[in-house]
Amino acid sequence: MTQIPSTFISKRGTAADFVPGIVLVAVITASAYGLRSLPFVSSLSPMITAIFLGMIFANIVGFSSSAEAGISIAGKKLLRLAVAMLGLQLTFGQLASIGMTGIAFAAIVVISTLLFTIWMGRLLRVDKKLSLLLATGTAICGASAIAGANAVTRATDEDVSYAVTCITLFGTIAMLL
Repeated sequence: MTQIPSTFISKRGTAADFVPGIVLVAVITASAYGLRSLPFVSSLSPMITAIFLGMIFANIVGFSSSAEAGISIAGKKLLRLAVAMLGLQLTFGQLASIGMTGIAFAAIVVISTLLFTIWMGRLLRVDKKLSLLLATGTAICGASAIAGANAVTRATDEDVSYAVTCITLFGTIAMLL
């Protein structure tokens, strides 16, 4: 069997150890994208649909222990890779087109939103790590920013799931309104 480099995963294992979970994540992801053709579901983002599908699957069918390693690597390592690749879509030409005024305005809005959300989290006595995840998701770009911020915060999986769900759900509601 092919050995996965230890720098890529937190525990050693063979590639075959990750296949069941990664296939399950891929099936849920593909299903979420496929369901976009249904009338009500088309108004939801594929991410929120995938979250709902995952919750339904976990509660009705459940996950086998053989899928845990693949689900974990998909939710952490592969998601971080996807976030990094998403950032590569921004070009210097696009930055130049908005000019220094636009860049400064964007920076002020992002920093203000981060600070305000963290302040509100303290005021409402929300856990610091969860507040930072919510602030990052709100100020920057949603779920992908949360995934990136979690590399620094090391929040629990529950906090990350809660933050992604909140940002995606409220973002969807805001788009519909």
